[in-house]
Formats: sequence, C-alpha cells, structure tokens
Amino acid sequence: MSENIIYNDIDKSNYVFDYDHLHFYFSSKFYLEKFKKLYNDFLKEETMKLKIKFKCNLYVDEMILLLLYKKIEKRGFKVLYDDKVLIENYFINFNISEESKR
Repeated sequence: MSENIIYNDIDKSNYVFDYDHLHFYFSSKFYLEKFKKLYNDFLKEETMKLKIKFKCNLYVDEMILLLLYKKIEKRGFKVLYDDKVLIENYFINFNISEESKR
C-alpha cells in the first residue's frame, strides 16, 4: 500500500498534473486524484458556458483549469507555465485569431 503524504509546504510536493504548458502541484494525492477525476467534465461544462455567453468558439483550457485548481487545492498554490512559476494573482492575456475566412 502506498503512503499518502500530505505536504503542508506545496513546494516539496511530488504530486503533479501536466496539461499542455501547465504543471499543477498538489499537496496530497487525494487532491490530485480529485482534480484528475473532475477536469475533463469541468473543461467541457465551463467552455460551453463561455461559448454560449460570448457566442463564439473559445480555447481557454488553461484559464478554466486554473479555476478548478484553486477550487480544489486548499494548502497552497504552485503552478508552472512553461517552467515559470505563476503567482496566485496571475494575469491572463489572450489573442483573437480568425480561424476561417468569410
């Protein structure tokens, strides 16, 4: 049986989930597994809400996953984007691109 360590100092954690350019660190295996269980449905639901609200296709997976992470992880915040540490009060910028011509 594997040991479920709880890291009060999230910087020492070995519980990591990778998604594209993001690396999420969790203080416990429980929080990591909860995130893994929820993230696909959470992405679909939140993307659909935004698509309906803004009446356009959106790719904001990183933003949505950061929201889910903050809902689940209660003992700290450690997320890397392209191996750079994000601060908890991060800033998100986006670009508008035209996928198809009229």
